[in-house]
Amino acid sequence: MSPRERVLYYYLSIVRRAGERGFPRRRSQTPYEYDTLLEPNLPYAQQDMASLTQAFVEARYSRREIEPDQAGQIQTYWQRVKAALQALKQKAAGRG
Repeated sequence: MSPRERVLYYYLSIVRRAGERGFPRRRSQTPYEYDTLLEPNLPYAQQDMASLTQAFVEARYSRREIEPDQAGQIQTYWQRVKAALQALKQKAAGRG
C-alpha cells in the first residue's frame, strides 16, 4: 500500500472497530464530528484519535504527498486508538 492508502486504511479500520463497540459513524457525520463523538470514550487516546482524523482528512481530501515516515507515525496513533477500543471491549465484557 502507498502511504496515502495506509493512512486511509488506519482511519477506516478504527471507524469499523468503533462501530463494533457501539459507536457507529453516521453517513452524515464528517470525520471531525465523528471524532468529537468518539474522543470522550477514549480517555487515553483522545489526541491520537484527533491526529488520526486529521491525517485521514489530509490523505482523503488533499493532493499533498503523504510521506512514508508520516504514515509510520499515523500507524502509532492507530495502534494506540485500537488499544483504547480493545480496553472498552474488555471493560464492557467485565460488566456482564
